[in-house]
Amino acid sequence: MKTAIASKVEGPGKYRKLHGLALLWQRVMCIILAVMGVSFILGVHTTFRLAIFQEQYLSLFLALVLASIFLGVRPSRNSAADRVPWYDIVLMVCGLGVGTYTAIYYPGFVMTSIGIITPARLVVGLLMILLTLEAVRRVIGWSVVMVVCGGLLYANFKYLFPGLFGGRGIPWDTLINYLYLDPNALFSMVGIAATRRGM
Repeated sequence: MKTAIASKVEGPGKYRKLHGLALLWQRVMCIILAVMGVSFILGVHTTFRLAIFQEQYLSLFLALVLASIFLGVRPSRNSAADRVPWYDIVLMVCGLGVGTYTAIYYPGFVMTSIGIITPARLVVGLLMILLTLEAVRRVIGWSVVMVVCGGLLYANFKYLFPGLFGGRGIPWDTLINYLYLDPNALFSMVGIAATRRGM
């Protein structure tokens, strides 16, 4: 009786119990993530004279982390704990896609100017921001997501605030482009976890 009550209160937790192909895929991604991280921190790419922007590495790092989260962390306590639903497979593929796309095309973004706003950058940037927020919500909870969303709304609607809190609002397209590609925005936060700066 006590055990039944305890398991009902605790539930299966927020992590899925993966098996089969899903478990294998998650392990492969985690191994690639670890090997890639150690290789970058040790500067293996410089040994082979490969010119890699740190943002390219961080994009791949974020892609693998997002994919692992959508594969292994349930969106809510009511969702299945023993299988991966179709929408999480879609989110996993999107996470891998936006990260890989950014890693491949980032040198071109730098050469043409990061500040140039194009429809492709806006779509991929918005997708990356939304996927990151959903991953944060699943792992940490709504509190951090609400703080981030509050900051974004403030940045855009700053002109509505009086006095010291007021100012010129940042248009949504400029804000998305900045958060997506600027080294001091999303990549800076990812860098805390993915490089020596986090130590």
